Amino acid sequence: MDIFFASLIGFMVFLGILAFAVIKNNSLKTATKGLVVSATIVAVSFFAVGCAYEPKGQTTLPYYQHVVEGAEINNGEQVYAGVAYTAGASDLDPISQSKVSEEAAYTLGLTEVLVTRVIDGDTVELSNGERVRFIGIDAPEIGEPGADEATNFVRGKIEGKKIWLEADGNDRDRFDRLRRYVWLQIPTDTQDEKQIRSYQLNAMLLENGLASVLVVGEMRNEDLFRQLSASAPAPTPEPLVSTPEPAYVPAPSPTPAEVVPTPAPSESVTAFIGNRNSHVFHRTSCSSLPAPQNRVSLSSRQDAIDRGFRACQRCRP
Repeated sequence: MDIFFASLIGFMVFLGILAFAVIKNNSLKTATKGLVVSATIVAVSFFAVGCAYEPKGQTTLPYYQHVVEGAEINNGEQVYAGVAYTAGASDLDPISQSKVSEEAAYTLGLTEVLVTRVIDGDTVELSNGERVRFIGIDAPEIGEPGADEATNFVRGKIEGKKIWLEADGNDRDRFDRLRRYVWLQIPTDTQDEKQIRSYQLNAMLLENGLASVLVVGEMRNEDLFRQLSASAPAPTPEPLVSTPEPAYVPAPSPTPAEVVPTPAPSESVTAFIGNRNSHVFHRTSCSSLPAPQNRVSLSSRQDAIDRGFRACQRCRP
């Protein structure tokens, strides 16, 4: 009930009781008693209305509860950008919603930032000028096969948008870039495999075959990342360009004096292993070897370079 109408009704009741007492008893003393009784009734009414009254726009800020996929009404709870709130959240203004998201991110150790530029498939630039290198993955460098696909994938997901960063291990790499996991939205559990696959950009690049695993120091998601990389789809082979076969020219028959014994062919030896996705080649003992279906056998370092592979920065073959 609106407080104005409650006050008006109380005042009218007060006047009615006072007039009734005066008319019936024709006595000022009795009227005074009626006045006291009426004042008591009005005071109690005001107290009850005051306790029940809650000014509009002053809804108590509800606490962060959990993340729900999509924006919807779920079991009576209002969902904002994937975050569910308790009762009363339908009255929340955007500022209150932002405070709840900040509280959730802080609890999980996440930092909200704005991406202004995507440099390549594993590096981005933030609005504060910092650069972020994605933890645990290595996307092809600009100009290498697969680089455009990885860069465009990242650009479509986060360029010009807010993301949440999570640290793990060393804070920065040797180029002074922040090393982070990149979340597209706030998870409820940063170690939940389903949420990592759905909302963490590092894992999404591996799962789509756009990057390979790169482990520097200890990394808590190493096992999952290797699993995602191993199950990634094989890259689409580039179309072959047909060239006409050269005309056959028979070799001259050697004279008996020119005959040289031909040495027995040696067996092919795999000296290095290349990644057909990223075109990075590794030592056979490297900890960042690609999945078996993505491996290319290379007989020598020169063979790797001639075939367009670049050296791994970890094992330095």
